Amino acid sequence: RRIARWLLGSIAFITALLLGLILFVDSDILQAKLRTTVEKQSGGQVNYQTAELSILPRPSITLHQVKLDLPEQVQGTVGSIQAAPDLLTLLTGQVNLATLVLESPEISLQLTGRHASKEESPSEITFLTLQSSLLKRLEPLLLVAPDLALVINNGVLTFNQEKQALGLFDNIDLKLDLDSTGSRLSQ
Repeated sequence: RRIARWLLGSIAFITALLLGLILFVDSDILQAKLRTTVEKQSGGQVNYQTAELSILPRPSITLHQVKLDLPEQVQGTVGSIQAAPDLLTLLTGQVNLATLVLESPEISLQLTGRHASKEESPSEITFLTLQSSLLKRLEPLLLVAPDLALVINNGVLTFNQEKQALGLFDNIDLKLDLDSTGSRLSQ
């Protein structure tokens, strides 16, 4: 009888906790917190239509219809973003992002840096310039999520420099394993 009460109390507590999380996830509080964090760290804006919490097969939060605008850096939309924490650190009370899945992102990346000379055109940008610019944009994410697995499904990536389109990659299906220094990119 004592065990039954304890078990019933535990189930009630877990149910209340989950209901509270579900209400928090799909609330204006989460959207405001996300906006404030992105604005503080990057000077940009992020908005989404809806959010949902998933417990199984692993805890995650999914944001739907996401719009991102980091002035003179990155602009775009994402069908959905699913973020899953590292389970081992979650058990210790810390939240570290382990996986980030982007479904149908359409991202425009503004390349930084000036041309070496006036004769060099934007079309002469090298792969190393593209890689360097991409790693620079991922640095803030790597600070809060070391050893992140970034998955992109059906993505479109456009590169621009000085308001001129340089190139476009579409139908991107990719997994990037990023270490805390950002130096290891693998497919």
